[in-house]
Amino acid sequence: MSRKKTAKRTKKRQTMGNMLATVQKMEQDFLQTPSKLAAQMDKEINAHQKQENKFKKASNKLNTEMGKADARIAAIVKSEKNTPVSKKQLNKAKKAYSKASKLHDGLNKQLQAVSNALEALLSKQAKLIAIDKHLNQFEKEWAKSIKQAKAKAKEDAKKPKVKAKKTKLNSVSDQSHKNATETADDVSFDEITELAS
Repeated sequence: MSRKKTAKRTKKRQTMGNMLATVQKMEQDFLQTPSKLAAQMDKEINAHQKQENKFKKASNKLNTEMGKADARIAAIVKSEKNTPVSKKQLNKAKKAYSKASKLHDGLNKQLQAVSNALEALLSKQAKLIAIDKHLNQFEKEWAKSIKQAKAKAKEDAKKPKVKAKKTKLNSVSDQSHKNATETADDVSFDEITELAS
């Protein structure tokens, strides 16, 4: 029977130890989560920045193509020749311009979406970094307050508890002093009444 009890006790001890280890692991994960998330955000930010740069380069290329098409249109209109060849050239230049402008509008929308996402990611990353800093600061302050509390407890344990005894003695001596003065007043009053009669 004693073996069964010992087995149960060791099992209970192991489960308590496992629970403490699990809690400590969860606490450690909680403290490390903001920095891990910030690192993950950093990867996403880099990817979004690369996309943004690609869209900017493509937008610049389309701007130059639109400028060239616009220059062609202006040159054809300036020549004022209404020949079938000039009309074909004008139509080609207008088609190229409209195609480039549609692509440019699409790229601008994508660029704006990527820029907004990048801005949101940077904001979230800044929040996570701030949370990480605050958690670290909290841990330091908490450890400091625990040390101060322990030091104060040690100082209080070292000091003798004489103050409490002194107050009790003082209150007892005050009561005895009052009783003595009351009896002395009664005696003096009795003496005065005896002398008067």
